[in-house]
Amino acid sequence: MQGDFRFSPLENGLDFLLSSLEHLTAASSIAKPGEELTPEQTWHQKRHLKYALLHLCSSIEVLFKVRLKQEHWSLVFANVNKADNEAQDDGEFESVAFHDLMDRLVRICKIDLSEEQRRQLTNLRKRRNRMEHFGTVDSVLASGVTQNRPVGVT
Repeated sequence: MQGDFRFSPLENGLDFLLSSLEHLTAASSIAKPGEELTPEQTWHQKRHLKYALLHLCSSIEVLFKVRLKQEHWSLVFANVNKADNEAQDDGEFESVAFHDLMDRLVRICKIDLSEEQRRQLTNLRKRRNRMEHFGTVDSVLASGVTQNRPVGVT
């Protein structure tokens, strides 16, 4: 492959979202309705569900940070008082934590996030953290795949 490649944060966020949807679709199409899954199919379905969740959460976080950066580039820093253009360009800084990110979106960007939406986003983030860092026991139903279809798909 020749040359450099670059993805903007917006492209990354949208790509994570697309990947999440691809994995969810793949997980829901592993077996036909009423068909018992083989151990290999079960493994593939679990893997697709894991990456659907991880990539969905990454997408949300990156896209929220894109919105913060539209307001002001320093808002993506955990501590805006330590915001530095060179650190930003190098990617050598601690970015804003998820709860602070939501708070800044509401307070500074005037994004209307209801308490229920914030609760759901926090719950999704907790599930992602459990999955990534500690392993988790979850159900296919809780992950959004029912009868081999994502929730909301008929």
